[in-house]
Amino acid sequence: MPLNFLSQHKDHLLLHLYVQPRASRNKICGLHQSALKVRLKAPPGDRAANKMCLIFLAKSLNVSPNTMEMVSGQSSRAKTVKITPARAQDLATIVQKIRTLILETS
Repeated sequence: MPLNFLSQHKDHLLLHLYVQPRASRNKICGLHQSALKVRLKAPPGDRAANKMCLIFLAKSLNVSPNTMEMVSGQSSRAKTVKITPARAQDLATIVQKIRTLILETS
């Protein structure tokens, strides 16, 4: 399965998201065009929503929230998150976890 919403680089990943605010629960729910769709309980337009997004993704991918940074889309539904694990060899593990999450939503 091609992961068009994911760009793998030497020491980091870029994850393109489409975030739906005010959901009943936090959930990764598949794809939306060329982005990973994430539903969040938080209302839009709040810094807390972006923080919740990063914490939820970190928990879902079993990585530290400190390894994640929102590099674009802070005030948009379309967001880009950079994941920089402490060890470059952990990138493959994170990509595999993303694949598993996508398959679970299908």
